Amino acid sequence: MSIFKILVYILNIYKTLTPKQKEAVVESVVELFRSTFIKMKESFHKKKKNGTEEEILKNSSKNLTQPELNASRLAMLSALPVSLPQSRKQKFTGSVLELVQSTEFLDELDNRIKQVNIEEADMYIEQCSLSMRQLLTKMIIEKKL
Repeated sequence: MSIFKILVYILNIYKTLTPKQKEAVVESVVELFRSTFIKMKESFHKKKKNGTEEEILKNSSKNLTQPELNASRLAMLSALPVSLPQSRKQKFTGSVLELVQSTEFLDELDNRIKQVNIEEADMYIEQCSLSMRQLLTKMIIEKKL
């Protein structure tokens, strides 16, 4: 499915969610990438030492385990309204996970994260998480990159 079609589908459900539900959906996806942000911070320090750069974020979708994806999917499912049919919930969560693993999303997120220049690890991870939240929300609402 094209990114545009995925975004249109996600928006149709996303716009019916309460602010709390929207935040829970976004947070479940951001949490999925938290370990990736930690690896990126470690890679940044290695790059300073030896001048090489790993493409951790671009490889992150390949490195996500099935239990991690399932946990994120369950967190999103539990945040969605009970009145929403189960089939639509499953399609929504699958579409969100497909979006955040897409090349378009990861490339834009990578560009944003490369601008984060914070030495302290916890603050770096929080800033990366914030960048991801903003990008995900922007893409869903505007249906574009």
